[in-house]
This record gives sequence, C-alpha cells and structure tokens, in this order.
Amino acid sequence: GNYATANATTQGVPDFLVNSLTADSPNASTLNLTANCSNRVTHTLWWYRHQNDTTYRYHGKVSGTSTSIGNLVGGSQYVVQCQAINEDQQSNVFTSPSLSTVGNAPTLSITEVKSYQVSLAATATGAVNGFRWEYKKQSDNTWTDAGVTTGATKTITGLQVITEYNFRVRPFSDEGTGKVGNYATANAQTKGVPDPPSGVTATALSDNSIRITCDANIDAQAYRFELKREGDPAFSEFAVSLVPEAVAKNLQNNTRYYFRIRSQNDAGLSNYSSTVQQFTMYRLGGRT
Repeated sequence: GNYATANATTQGVPDFLVNSLTADSPNASTLNLTANCSNRVTHTLWWYRHQNDTTYRYHGKVSGTSTSIGNLVGGSQYVVQCQAINEDQQSNVFTSPSLSTVGNAPTLSITEVKSYQVSLAATATGAVNGFRWEYKKQSDNTWTDAGVTTGATKTITGLQVITEYNFRVRPFSDEGTGKVGNYATANAQTKGVPDPPSGVTATALSDNSIRITCDANIDAQAYRFELKREGDPAFSEFAVSLVPEAVAKNLQNNTRYYFRIRSQNDAGLSNYSSTVQQFTMYRLGGRT
C-alpha cells in the first residue's frame, strides 16, 4: 500500500543549558530555586554550600527545573550549583552567584519612651546588614516607613503625646534585592506632661537682674519661670521661654529671691522643679 510517514527528533544532551538561576527566600531558612534552561530538560541535579564553606552538599535529583532547599541559616549567603539531565546524560554545571536567605526575625524592645518620641532596639542573628523600621498609631491601619538603619537602634520622633503606637522592624541583606526578613513588633504609649525641670541654677547678673537656667527636656515645648521675693507670700510668673533660660529683671538691690520652673507641652504642665535662691548684687554709692 501507500506509505505513511512520521518525524521525530531524538533527545541528546540538552543544548545547555542552565543559563541562570532564579532564587527567592520566602523565609529565613529556605531558598526556592528555578533553573532557567534552554531545551528539553527532564531532571536537574542540585548542590549548595554556605559562603564560608568550601565543600558543596548534594541536595538531590528533582523532576523538572525547580526545587527548594531548606534548613538554611537566616540572613546568610549561599552558592548553588545545578546540572540539567536528559535521559541520564548530564550537561555541564552552572554555578550561581551568592544567594541570600532573608534575615531571621529580630527581637524588638522599647528602650525609652518620651512625650514625642520612642527609642527602640533590635537584635537579630545571621548576616544582617540593616533594619527597616515602621510605626503606626494603634488605631490606624496603615504603617508609616521610618527609614533604614545599618545599626540596630532607632528613635522615632514626631509622635503625639499620650498615644498608643505600634512599632515593627525587620532585617535585610546586603544583596540590594530588597529582600527582608520577618517582622518583630512592640507597642508603647507616649508620655503626657514632661518631667519637672532639673539642674536649676540662679546666677546674679547685676544689682537688679538674675539669670535662671535648667537642663533641656526633650518633652518640653516651653518653660515657665516663677519668682518670689523673700518675705512675699506667693510666687508669680515672670517669663515663658522656648529655651530653658530666662532673666528676671527690675529686681531690688541686695535682695534674696526664690525661683522655680515648670515644663510645658501639648499634654499640659509638669510639676514644679526644686526651688533655688539667689541674691541680687549689692550696690554701694551708685556702683555695683
């Protein structure tokens, strides 16, 4: 009878090849890998090593071109090798550049709480090269990016007084891929009124003026200064200043005065500082 015909192409060693690898780290202990092959690959062989090791570990033979390698160290770099197989014939070996697992989830602690800022500290294991920080009010749904640090501490400023905030941080590698680890979280409520001023001093400038100073307070937006002449029944306010310093003027010659200060912010006034005293200078014959 008449001929019937058919065509087929036999399989040989793949054209090689594994041209590159695509890698992703879904968590701190895993690398998901895909070999980018050009032709008819039925199986792939995989090896890997930590960047600090010299010997590769055999991962195994898998069907197709994708595999996952687990039980790795978070925040570390690995080198992977891959061979393509076709009918038990092996292509030459492709060696990847360094591939990073994401960093392990750090721990996050609150180190200081102020009225307008909160200081944080993170700890993480593995080859972590920096941290990404975020925060939000507890009542909000959207996180605010607070930036990246190479160190493990961060002070987040510009907060509101007496407000509950959520904070979170996660490590990242130095691969420039934007890969990040798992979050660690912490919560804190900002303080209300400032602490009472400390370090109050009074220095006589002349026979009718005295300078009063105190230590700067990060929680204070203003300082309110009061004085009382010796023998008077009550204090009276003589200055409100944005800086922790004021000068009491038009005082009496050679007279003892008492001074105290309160700090102020959006939440209100602090308690009074300790009271200090000072004499104005003595003036004799029109000269001080």
